[in-house]
Amino acid sequence: MGCTDVMLTINFEYDIRVKCVVDSHKLFATLNEHTRFNARWTDFLSSDEFNRKVYSLTGDTLEYSFEQLIPTKIDKRPPVLLMQANPVTYQEFFVDVLGG
Repeated sequence: MGCTDVMLTINFEYDIRVKCVVDSHKLFATLNEHTRFNARWTDFLSSDEFNRKVYSLTGDTLEYSFEQLIPTKIDKRPPVLLMQANPVTYQEFFVDVLGG
């Protein structure tokens, strides 16, 4: 991502698909935390078969895509937001890898 102060860039690829680009150096307060993240990256990718399809790390740039749940179209229908959760272990691992 170069020398910018931007940590997160969000691009709307199409209707509900969103691509996020994160400068991984800006996620961590210390170089030690960033080094720990990089050291555990391979374990994270192997923890679930879809991680390699969803996440990529090139240098300090972490990229991933997701589907947005908040409706963007405005019409006469009331807006609805459905919250979902899937408490599986690889999500806990990812939070731990990110330093949470």
